[in-house]
Amino acid sequence: MRNNYFLLLLGIIVSTFISCQKTSINLSHQFKNDIWNSFDDVELKTKIDIDKTYQLKVIIYVKQDFEQPNFSFGFSQNSEDGESIYFNYKIPIKNKEGNFIENIENNVYKYILIIRNKTVFNSDGEYTFKFENLMNKYNVKGVHKIELQIIEI
Repeated sequence: MRNNYFLLLLGIIVSTFISCQKTSINLSHQFKNDIWNSFDDVELKTKIDIDKTYQLKVIIYVKQDFEQPNFSFGFSQNSEDGESIYFNYKIPIKNKEGNFIENIENNVYKYILIIRNKTVFNSDGEYTFKFENLMNKYNVKGVHKIELQIIEI
């Protein structure tokens, strides 16, 4: 009898834990030869559950040969139904002395920017997230990867 209660309690705990787990979608684009050409927009696509609230986080990975003081990009979010937003962002990469602000780890500098917090999506279906290079060079060296994390909160 005691074992039956224990198994029942264990089942309730496990099912509660599984139902409370938050989902996280990680989308990324790694740049060939660590160069981002200003005409090569990055598009990342995924389906979104509209019944949940999310945080959108962009993570930029740059290498030692990144020359710009800031990382500037345009970000758009577009649904199949025509819902669309667009913002420009500028992440400081180097200080006034020209030194990287973050510490190097595994040969890259990692910069994190929360671009939307406690946001909901209004349309069912697939979303396209687009990154545009807004830096002042045709080929920006040292851009290793862009990652978009869509985290259920």
